[in-house]
Amino acid sequence: PFPAGECPSLFPLPPLVPGRSDHPGGMPSHVFKFSHDGSRDYMVLGSYDAGPDNTTGTWTVFNATASAKDAIQVVDTGAFYASKDMSVPDGRRLIYGWARVPGMLSLPRELTYDPLLQQICFNPARELTALRQLPPLLNLSKTILLAPRTSNSLGSWPDSSGNSSEVW
Repeated sequence: PFPAGECPSLFPLPPLVPGRSDHPGGMPSHVFKFSHDGSRDYMVLGSYDAGPDNTTGTWTVFNATASAKDAIQVVDTGAFYASKDMSVPDGRRLIYGWARVPGMLSLPRELTYDPLLQQICFNPARELTALRQLPPLLNLSKTILLAPRTSNSLGSWPDSSGNSSEVW
């Protein structure tokens, strides 16, 4: 009943997008997430009933028009694979994955469900705001072209400044 893949996860529908309410046409109860072909992560919305003890329960794909494949949503169209999701104590659901750059994980994203769009939405986790320091360590007014295998100093800062930083 579930699509085949790696790193599977079945979890309850995440909280609704702020300002949205249940869809009058019905709502899924769960999300099934999986990785496939070493290239992408996908999600399928559906309803899951655990059923009696010692059974696998029942999974029904939500709003599939012609087949279950119609209901599959790509998690990220970039280089994102083998993701892990987690529930945090305040009820949010976060997800992060391999960025498919050697040794790099993506930044965590918060999952919400939009009943109007009938899809999962992804936003940067609010914990990421703690990474931003004001004022910024450096704000370049022009682009710096970097030559291969060379270094370029962006200035000197106090110890530990820049340990958590973003480069755009």
